[in-house]
Amino acid sequence: MARTTALVDGFNLYHSLAENPDYHKYKWLDIQKLLTTYFPVGLEKIYYFTSLTPWDLDKVARHRVYIKALESTGIEVVYGKFKDRDRKCPHCKVNYKAREEKQTDVSIALTLFRLAYEKKYEKAFLVTGDSDQLPSYREVRKCFPGLQLGVVLPLGREAAELKMESDFYIRIRERILAKCIFPPKITLTDGSTLDCPTTWLATHAR
Repeated sequence: MARTTALVDGFNLYHSLAENPDYHKYKWLDIQKLLTTYFPVGLEKIYYFTSLTPWDLDKVARHRVYIKALESTGIEVVYGKFKDRDRKCPHCKVNYKAREEKQTDVSIALTLFRLAYEKKYEKAFLVTGDSDQLPSYREVRKCFPGLQLGVVLPLGREAAELKMESDFYIRIRERILAKCIFPPKITLTDGSTLDCPTTWLATHAR
């Protein structure tokens, strides 16, 4: 039984659902249940990498509730942040500021490498549809031969280069996703409760 670690690119997974109206009903996703469905034996730790969006307080409120729901299942949340970046429109040449998520890719890469160095896993996989982690996969392979690295692809995502570099890959299937949604109300160990955000409940009902 290989000791297994999962690293979840939270925004990549979220946008795979948010970009398709048919998938909005899966936003209240129990990631721990989803991943243990695919890896029922050996999955010891799940890391969830994400950033809050401080310019939209409603989104932040929903996000915080969801993060608490994930933490209640034992998932460890690792935060990045957004920063403003100067951009210029290629058509009208007007300067503007764009918000970009920072630190997440670096945090994922460093965590993957650190845990390999600490001998915390024999098998690790990313939940992402992005091949940005290809260099970190190659470094882990070079420095720690024998470890297995894989990728779990969100709905509609490919990550072709990362998939080719991986020892294994799995595509998340909608029929499995549909079975891994949190209940509308979650009761925590201290007796407090978390309610699914009402806008997510509305889409879940459709």
